[in-house]
Amino acid sequence: MATHVTSMLDDDHLMRKTLKLVHLFDGFSERDARDFLAWAKRFDAQPFEPIIREGEHGQDMFVVAAGRLRVLKSGGGNDEELATLEPGDSFGEIALLDSGPRSASVVAITASTLLRFERRNLVKIPEVSRKLYRNIAAMVASRLRDTSMRVILAKAVAVSPEELEEEDRPFTRPRRQIARSG
Repeated sequence: MATHVTSMLDDDHLMRKTLKLVHLFDGFSERDARDFLAWAKRFDAQPFEPIIREGEHGQDMFVVAAGRLRVLKSGGGNDEELATLEPGDSFGEIALLDSGPRSASVVAITASTLLRFERRNLVKIPEVSRKLYRNIAAMVASRLRDTSMRVILAKAVAVSPEELEEEDRPFTRPRRQIARSG
């Protein structure tokens, strides 16, 4: 895991740059952002360095300030790349909600600067926490919609022409209706 470098307030330029990019901070006032960042720690990660590992329990989330990272999901003996993260992206937000096992691994592609925020600090900034939870809920909802669409598309591609004629398969009906109306 990357090592702690400094409090984020020690680098005002990086703070302002990050605030402009990070959707997680939507609706934050400058004071909200300063309160949040006062509890965030800066981490520098080297290329190929794992930041979080799938299955490990988490207590913190990260925001990408600089660099690129890869999100990987294990399955069938292989790692599947789910996403590439860039400045402004965040990961590990679910750990702030439930402290459960990580759903994927994140590994640095390039030298990266991250902001780490620990769950235990949320009680210290209740007004900011409310806004943060609202933004996390919106992000999770968006990711769920995206994942649902990917599942539907994957099923549609995996269906044989014979299976398309079966009326008892609910996911085939909308596809045929789209084909007829198009």
